Formats: sequence, C-alpha cells, structure tokens
Amino acid sequence: MNKPPVDLAIDAVGSLTELARRLGVDPQVIVNWRKRGIPVDKVPSVEAATIDRDENDEPKQGAAPKVPRYELRPDKPDLFPPEQRVAA
Repeated sequence: MNKPPVDLAIDAVGSLTELARRLGVDPQVIVNWRKRGIPVDKVPSVEAATIDRDENDEPKQGAAPKVPRYELRPDKPDLFPPEQRVAA
C-alpha cells in the first residue's frame, strides 16, 4: 500500500513534529492532511520544507527539495506536472 503523500514529506524531514515546526502549524494539521490530502495552496510550502537545512536552520542554498510538488499532489498533474527529465 502506498503511503499518503504527506508521509513522504514527514520522512524527508525526520518527523511529523519537525514538518509542523517548519511550516508553522500545529502537528494536528499534518495529521489531518493524511486523511484529506495536502491543500493545493500549501503544496509549495510543504515542498520547501523538505529542503535540507544549514546550521542556522535555513534552507541550504541551491539544494533541491527532497519531495517535489508533483509527488505531494499526484492527483493534480495539471497544477503540478511531473518534471521533465533529460537523458544524459
């Protein structure tokens, strides 16, 4: 069985509590997203929360998100299309 997309973000940052902290929301909000899905307007913030942090707890410069938008809302390919990968 596939994990809810929010669990990908939780795994990427280490815990549900850490994801909630990075987003500035109560952990219960994250729990609710497991049932209802991540709201479309929150997807960019959740994606940004999965970027590795530096020693000052700031997103590392040039680091890519561990969980891209299209994985957080795979049901919305028109809004969050899968990135086009170029063969080397």
